Amino acid sequence: MDLRLVALALVFPSTILLPVCVYDVHRAFDEPDSFEFWIGVVGHFSTIVLLDCGLRFAGELWDEEMRKRPPDKPLPQPDPLPLLQGAVLVLVQLLGLGTYATTMDGGVLFSATRWVYLAYAVPALIIGVGRWRAWTPAERLFLRWGWAPILAFGLPLALPWLRAAGLVRGALD
Repeated sequence: MDLRLVALALVFPSTILLPVCVYDVHRAFDEPDSFEFWIGVVGHFSTIVLLDCGLRFAGELWDEEMRKRPPDKPLPQPDPLPLLQGAVLVLVQLLGLGTYATTMDGGVLFSATRWVYLAYAVPALIIGVGRWRAWTPAERLFLRWGWAPILAFGLPLALPWLRAAGLVRGALD
């Protein structure tokens, strides 16, 4: 059995698990010795690895299938794989932001998330536009997954500062 197919099959549950793990790290951030915090951290990084490997293996498997096609059968145009990979990356990111948007705390976390997300969005925009498709492996990694640790670790660190600065107001403020 091709183990790449196993990694590819794990992409689907990982799209749901990554946002949950990001949220769990944030939720248990004040208790770094708790089981919940470390399950979130391990889940956070393992789902990123699974998603990244699964999407890479999807590309390899797709290329192998396209090479097996008879010469008289044309390749699909446009190539649907980059569209699928991009859609998975956008979906995971939207689900990650959505976990904070659906928290019933009067909008405090989602307001803070929008500020903290800028720490990812601004550099990602600069890298994405300024070096279009000439990205280094580190830049690719940041563009794909940089949002996750920024939200998981940056949000609990920035929330007290954002509240003190008056940038985030809760229902009770």
